Amino acid sequence: MNHLHRQIATLAVLTLFIVSTLSAFYLTTTSEVTSEHPQVAVPEPALSQSQVNLSIPYVDEHYGYADGIIDPYEYSYNYTDPVTGITVFMEHNSTVLFVGLKAPTSGWAAIGWKSPNGTYTSDGINGSDIIYGAAPGTPHTSYPRINLQSTGIIVHYKLYMRNGTLLQEGDAPSGDDETTLEKENLLSAYKQAILGMRIGEVRHFIIPAEKGYTSESDALYGEDLEYVVTVTKIGATTANPADSSQIQYIDAHGVGTVQYVIDDNQSRVLQANATDDGSITQLEYFIQMNSTDSNDIPLLNSSEMTYPFILMYSPDENFDSFPAAHSDWSNPMAIRFVPNREPVLDVLSPISDGVLEWITHIELNVTDDTLVRRAGFRVDNESWVDLKFDFKTDLWTFTLDASVYESGSVHTVWLNATDASNVTVVISRNVTVYIPYNPLLGMSLTISRTITTLMYHGVKSTDEIKVKNENALPISAIEVYLPDTYRNNFLSIEAEDSS
Repeated sequence: MNHLHRQIATLAVLTLFIVSTLSAFYLTTTSEVTSEHPQVAVPEPALSQSQVNLSIPYVDEHYGYADGIIDPYEYSYNYTDPVTGITVFMEHNSTVLFVGLKAPTSGWAAIGWKSPNGTYTSDGINGSDIIYGAAPGTPHTSYPRINLQSTGIIVHYKLYMRNGTLLQEGDAPSGDDETTLEKENLLSAYKQAILGMRIGEVRHFIIPAEKGYTSESDALYGEDLEYVVTVTKIGATTANPADSSQIQYIDAHGVGTVQYVIDDNQSRVLQANATDDGSITQLEYFIQMNSTDSNDIPLLNSSEMTYPFILMYSPDENFDSFPAAHSDWSNPMAIRFVPNREPVLDVLSPISDGVLEWITHIELNVTDDTLVRRAGFRVDNESWVDLKFDFKTDLWTFTLDASVYESGSVHTVWLNATDASNVTVVISRNVTVYIPYNPLLGMSLTISRTITTLMYHGVKSTDEIKVKNENALPISAIEVYLPDTYRNNFLSIEAEDSS
């Protein structure tokens, strides 16, 4: 790890600052913002003429490692800085900021930020929190990624139900050297989801029910399938390319335009690693968002707070070398860290101050930034009952028998929903029970059937229908309806009043 301090003459620093500021006017403007991230191409350097506002999404869990290889879909957000050409990948879980940098250099690259009211225009990185990193040693060699014609693939999977319960664990594919992925007897959506993976990569994906097991005879029919998978073999190769990753990095704070001092406390970076293919350096960090170090600037997740961020790089691995390019001091990236939003519940049935009939269909629509794990309801202080997710309607439903409640009684129906971070929202609706057939309460109906064999293979069916009247209204008639196909076979009907 390089812990040398940068010693730069004041005049040289001032000259560099003036030159880099003036030269920026000759660059053209292009920028790229996306929240999808297969391999993002590095654009030609350009100058942003206005501040770029970036919203870094909250994630329930980061799937992957700070292993120095930025995999497709590892991060939920990325942005390419038009001046440096560095692509920054980010997401957070309110505690840890997950960062990847893909820089057009074989030297060092840096990411820095200031307090929400900070600026870079007059003093560069002075007063900023900044992390420098480089991938020392021999450049990385190429490594295979899965395609439809790959054979000998082993993908270890864990299959979870929507509620987060682990249902199954195993290998699929399991390493058949003769069968290509295209020919594997696996769900098409599963095969598509593992394309592009390399050995050691972790990927998380959900196959929606409509693309999963679509036959009603399947045990998992109607279920969303949540997978966490890791590739352990492709062809004859089992070596994880990240095993040869190396990094040297420092957590520092700026004391001049491009000068820094290394922090005594280096514990803010939880994990770090890097790779270099000779022209592109990839660096990954897991950074604690909060810090008690007086030289660190905490990063708080809030929709109202933005932090100015900058990027820099040098062709040299020596952190004391001057940056070859840095973000536009006057227009740094304005980054805010979006907090986890709680689930939003929309009760379709029962409506507020509505009616519960004998049979009532509970219908709840729940939306969330990530995934709704479970939903439920209860009446008054009774036990909670799980709602079932209906993939055809995207509603959480249950059929409630309200006949156990007294007609005219008022009750409170409570409903809840929980997201993947275990954040639960509870709401309620007041309802009145109304039994529409109240005059017939107290009656019971029983039916018995006797089958008699007649001559010439004939069969006679005799149905006895008994209606018992207990304190209900008097019965004036009983109507029996027969399907049209039985009309010609009808023999007779008799009625008897036991009273």
